[in-house]
Amino acid sequence: MNTIIELIKKNRKVQALLLGLAALVVCDLGFYLLMTAPARGKVSALDAKLQGVKKEARAREGEYKVYLSYDSGRSELQRFKELLPRRSEYTQTIMKVYRMAKDDGMKSTSFGTEKKAVAQAGDLEQLSFSMPVTGSYPEVRKFVYDVETSKLFLNIESLGLSSGGDSSEISLTIGLSTYVRL
Repeated sequence: MNTIIELIKKNRKVQALLLGLAALVVCDLGFYLLMTAPARGKVSALDAKLQGVKKEARAREGEYKVYLSYDSGRSELQRFKELLPRRSEYTQTIMKVYRMAKDDGMKSTSFGTEKKAVAQAGDLEQLSFSMPVTGSYPEVRKFVYDVETSKLFLNIESLGLSSGGDSSEISLTIGLSTYVRL
């Protein structure tokens, strides 16, 4: 170590090199401090602004959820509407209900549909009809269950039951409604 110090003391080129290196380090440090000091203030201001924006976003998060919920609800409603039959397929829906009653052992006393009031909402229409049938209690129960669990979108609006007196048959008048696409 002493030899290095003595070499530096005696050799002017080494001294000049070390002095140049020290000057370069001081200039670099000064340049760094001069350039980063203004940027540091900008970074602090931007950081404060970012925190404010994050706070505002958290405060409005509930609003965004409403918009997201609305958008997803609209898309789900559109997919649901596509599952509904068209207005022109209404008679096929009624025939499927009739076949369901027949498969469950029900007898039709005077099958026919009665179109009730039509409530229209946008591109959907609600159609109602009633259906008088007769059958035994297990057959009636099975038919009502089949209507409730059917893939056809059917709503039971009314049920009217009456007994045939001495016979074991029950008369059922069922009021149904369904939705169709226009």
